[in-house]
Amino acid sequence: MLRTVLLDVKKRNVKVVEVDDELNEYYKMLGCDFIDIVSRSIGGKEFDVMVDDEGLLKNGCIVSARSVDPEINEVLVGNLMFFNSNDEGELVSLSDDDIETIMRNIDGYATLSNGLLEIHPCVSIWS
Repeated sequence: MLRTVLLDVKKRNVKVVEVDDELNEYYKMLGCDFIDIVSRSIGGKEFDVMVDDEGLLKNGCIVSARSVDPEINEVLVGNLMFFNSNDEGELVSLSDDDIETIMRNIDGYATLSNGLLEIHPCVSIWS
């Protein structure tokens, strides 16, 4: 079991969860068919961020991470999970300090849906 932070844009929440290190478990948690893992800096620490590899191609995608660098216009969309990795490149659980760093860098992102303003969780990242 790996301890991770799940940012769920559909349910509009962020929580610490434990997941089995299984591909099908990742698909289920992210709500997707293909995953990618990108390395991003959050609050000065490097994390492996698991994303829906086809997220930007889907209709109605919701931003879940955005760059804080004004010269970089990068976003991640859909549900996200955050991990560390070891020297062999394998995913490992987050520490308490890692979780605190991620949570400190989450704020809201507003979207307009059917005339209603909705607030979604969003994390600030450096590429």
